[in-house]
Amino acid sequence: MKKEIIIIIYILAHNFSFSQQFTDLYGDYLSQTPPGDTAVVFAPGVVSTNKPEHSAAIFSPDGNEVFWSERKIKYMRRIDNRWTVPQALDLFCDSTRINDHPFISADGKQLYLHSEGKKTSKEGLVPQQWTRYNNQDIWIVEREKQGWSVPISLSPVVNNNYLQAQASFNKNGDVYFLSYLNNVDGECGIFMAKFRNGKYLSPVALPESINSKAQDWTPFIAPDDSYLIFSSYREGGFGQGDLYISFHDTIQDIWSEAINLGKGINTGVQERFPAISPDGKYIFFTRWTEENGHDIFWVSAAIIRKLKLKYSNR
Repeated sequence: MKKEIIIIIYILAHNFSFSQQFTDLYGDYLSQTPPGDTAVVFAPGVVSTNKPEHSAAIFSPDGNEVFWSERKIKYMRRIDNRWTVPQALDLFCDSTRINDHPFISADGKQLYLHSEGKKTSKEGLVPQQWTRYNNQDIWIVEREKQGWSVPISLSPVVNNNYLQAQASFNKNGDVYFLSYLNNVDGECGIFMAKFRNGKYLSPVALPESINSKAQDWTPFIAPDDSYLIFSSYREGGFGQGDLYISFHDTIQDIWSEAINLGKGINTGVQERFPAISPDGKYIFFTRWTEENGHDIFWVSAAIIRKLKLKYSNR
């Protein structure tokens, strides 16, 4: 009987693999040459295409899946060390619905995204008003044997009638996200909500060292809560929105002044949507390009350690 079960499992796995369409990419990170201290395009022609990418490349903890957004979530899977072709991840019945900003949990069992809450019209709104009036929420889907569960709203405490997006979670389950913030440019700021006893507490805006009078958004929180990377339009940067880092003293709950990640990452055009690879080696983010709108870039995460040491020695 045990031998028969093994044979059946093998046949099912073989048939599943056979039904997939594959690329000629193998190994970790789609066999791309690892970057150094200067950011380069990630997987050109495969992940970074002529369609504007609207998130970082988000890898699963085991490195066998990668997710990203083109305003619809795309993914690739590694089977027997070979990567499948990019596919759309259909989570909602409504095919016109935006699915954006994927984030996968540390154990790989939950996928988070943002999508519309109650249908709202953008008619008559200028971009600076979208954060306040464009009702989109953070959603969660659970991994199942054959794909993902039906999406459910993250929490009525976190989601409201404003925009909630770009959710990022630490290992405690605390969520960091962008939403409407009054009295700042673009009406956009970064919030966090603690997860305690199975529920989210009321969101609070992060301090002025992060939420400046300029637009601050697209946060990524370190798994251990030790730093936050985000995009900001504050003065003193290289151009139209740079990536910054703020270090977090988790004992005293104090955030450092935001530090620009530097010229190896930031340029005169827009950089946003940062994320760190599960092994902590790379920073993924998007950058505006004339050819494609936005492409996904990656760079060594060594800059984080260098800036942390510099900050600690002040």
